[in-house]
Amino acid sequence: FTVLLSANFPERDLPEGTVDFQRRRTERIVERAWAAQRLGQLGRKSVRLVQLLERQIAERSLHRDWMYHGLDGAMAVRALAALGARESAPALVEAFRRVDPALSKVANPEYAQNPVSWTDFRVKMEILPALGRLRTDAGKRFLFEYLALEEKQAREFAPPQFEEAAKALLRHKLSADELKSLLQSPHSGVRGEALLECVDHPTKMRAAVLKEVAAWALDLPSARRY
Repeated sequence: FTVLLSANFPERDLPEGTVDFQRRRTERIVERAWAAQRLGQLGRKSVRLVQLLERQIAERSLHRDWMYHGLDGAMAVRALAALGARESAPALVEAFRRVDPALSKVANPEYAQNPVSWTDFRVKMEILPALGRLRTDAGKRFLFEYLALEEKQAREFAPPQFEEAAKALLRHKLSADELKSLLQSPHSGVRGEALLECVDHPTKMRAAVLKEVAAWALDLPSARRY
């Protein structure tokens, strides 16, 4: 599997060409995605493997069909999370922040009203959950920074994912003040995710925070009761 990841793929950013060329290129994208997925499932982490997966994210493939665009990069994100590659959190944050000018080659003109960065949605929709699974200080800082953005700012990177960011943060160890900030977020989805987490998975600290900022929620039925 590592052979597929380590092999050069100069055609990754060439969405033009003959039908045969594009067919072979698409097959290569699927192979790279499959290899990353299998390596994540096998769980045999190594420095070299982490480097290869990070490179596959940074060099995700371009494709005019949204089903294949960035598929290899998205599966590499999943693999890093499955491997528990905490050292990769900065690379994942960088990938989320990146707005690749090469996206103009494959951006669908029907969605020209959206930022070109949205073309990379397949990769970026995997990054926030991965940061939640890895639970690093770097990932936690980024998730709080992301939730501090206004929707207009968040749209510059990808379709807004405030709820997913909240879910990822709730997998981290949070202080009372940090939890309180989620329950008082300007984003309703974030408040909802934090509220459900506190109600369904109560602790003494969570109960105390709820009592302070949303005492009414203490009477809500918990999923643990069913």
